[in-house]
Amino acid sequence: MLFHSSIRKELARSFGATLIVLVTVVMTMTLIRTLGQASRGSFNPSDVMLVMGYNVLAFLPNIMTMGLFVATVGTLSRLYRDSEMVIWFSSGVGLWNLLAPLMRFAWPILLAIATLALFVLLPLLLRQGLGFWLSLGLASAATVVCYLAMLPLLRKFGVQL
Repeated sequence: MLFHSSIRKELARSFGATLIVLVTVVMTMTLIRTLGQASRGSFNPSDVMLVMGYNVLAFLPNIMTMGLFVATVGTLSRLYRDSEMVIWFSSGVGLWNLLAPLMRFAWPILLAIATLALFVLLPLLLRQGLGFWLSLGLASAATVVCYLAMLPLLRKFGVQL
């Protein structure tokens, strides 16, 4: 359907641009913080890129969530500003029909966010003093719970995995 493909294309453009901007901002902040820590001797200066990569990986679920939100709001704002939503409404497409293409676009991103929960939760559990295997098991269980919680929502909007 024309409506679904146009919405998904617009969301993809907005999400890509937003993700690039957010990753650039976070990488810049992380670079400044990491260089400061390296100059104080917290770690070897040759490991700056490695530490920066791990820090960005830790922020990636938040970045992707914010990127998806900004892309959705930006797409809706543009559709209303350019009076495209008025045209879709007059042709019989309601606001509820926007959720199906949104979920079809967002399910890979939601899957990636659920997977990245493992990489965020594992260091937090290790910092709390839990053993490695217990922390890994709990983080893996949380990832599985995220997957299972997402499946009924996706099925409701017609996405079959």
